[in-house]
Amino acid sequence: MQPPELQPLPQSGPAAESGASLRHSLRLIMAAWFFGAIWMYITTGPVLTRFAQSLELPVFAYGLMAALPFAGVLIQLPTSYVIERFGGQKKLFIASGVIHRGIWALVALIPWMLPQAWWWPGLLGLLFLTAAVGHVSNPIWYVWMADLVPVRIRGRYFARRSQLGQLVGLAVLFFVGWILDRASAQGAEALRRAL
Repeated sequence: MQPPELQPLPQSGPAAESGASLRHSLRLIMAAWFFGAIWMYITTGPVLTRFAQSLELPVFAYGLMAALPFAGVLIQLPTSYVIERFGGQKKLFIASGVIHRGIWALVALIPWMLPQAWWWPGLLGLLFLTAAVGHVSNPIWYVWMADLVPVRIRGRYFARRSQLGQLVGLAVLFFVGWILDRASAQGAEALRRAL
């Protein structure tokens, strides 16, 4: 039996879905957020701070590191124009999301790709790039979800999505803290590999 808050409702718009197709889409979005929340909590907070420390980020650069995600917001202006003029929200959202997350593989490889003097500048450069590409998907996400999620259940649906993300974040942060403590006890190189 489907919970009442996820019963499909009639809706208009280009991406309107009905019945089982809508329920399936909403479940996929929730499942994707489960993994997205894991990724988000691992690539931010204590892991990123400890990784920056291991790359010998100077004290003044921590402020820059914290500001970079906000500087990337500027990319939303041209993105909004492009999606309003040409459409293709889903394809652009998926492409920007894959590139955004793929850049994090390069971030992880910094100690093995760059000479030590370039570790922290490389980190800041890649963090800005991933923030900018990540912000391409934000306006697209809102337009896509406005078309997909029926108005009557929108508040409850996104509240549940938020609750799921917070529960996942709590579990992930405890687990990550445990891993970092164990790796720290084995030395700087073990910690860098764990990070």
